[in-house]
Amino acid sequence: MGPGAIVGAHTVVEAGAAIMAGAIIGEGCRIGSQSVIHSSAVLYPHVSIGKRVVVHAGAIIGKDGFGFHRDENGVLVRVRQVGSVLIEDDVEIGACSCVDRATLGVTIVGRGTKLDSLVIVGHNARLGPDCLVIGQTGIAGSTSIGARTNLYAQVGVRGHVQVGESCTILARSAVWDDVPAASVVGGVPAVAAARWRRILVAISKLPELMKLVAGNKRHGAPDPQR
Repeated sequence: MGPGAIVGAHTVVEAGAAIMAGAIIGEGCRIGSQSVIHSSAVLYPHVSIGKRVVVHAGAIIGKDGFGFHRDENGVLVRVRQVGSVLIEDDVEIGACSCVDRATLGVTIVGRGTKLDSLVIVGHNARLGPDCLVIGQTGIAGSTSIGARTNLYAQVGVRGHVQVGESCTILARSAVWDDVPAASVVGGVPAVAAARWRRILVAISKLPELMKLVAGNKRHGAPDPQR
């Protein structure tokens, strides 16, 4: 255990696990063998970490989920978050990423999944095995991501969405609806990638099309929409 690291009461650290300088492990956690918790990472109480897991510097696992509701006066009131987090074996969590504890039940990051830096996993989300989640991606609460799915940089996934297995979500996409297994989608909102590419080509031609329409109107050409 590195200098300045803190391990709470009733926490179990299995043989071969390493807790680096300044890491904070809350009470009642479990850290599997050969896992590494890097400097300044924080595990809130009752987080379970599997074997051979790497948690990089500044990552926070098990903080309260972002749960609020408005009372009759419109004031935001916190909803208690009393669930937990399970990080399965062989997961890697990048620097300054956050995995929220569940409101009820468990937030799960599946075996072998890799989270880049600056990734947010919301409360009650479930990521299947061997997913790849690239930086600045946000997965909202109660969302399910199927096994072997890739989410590229700056993807946003709305809450309560089901993304099937073996999907690819292109960078800077916004997933608003369920995505069937083995799909490749992109865009805002995300649609089939081939369709999104056609939309991008059409958008790139809009200035020329607008000039053409304006020229037709000046010369008295009939409006094609009539």
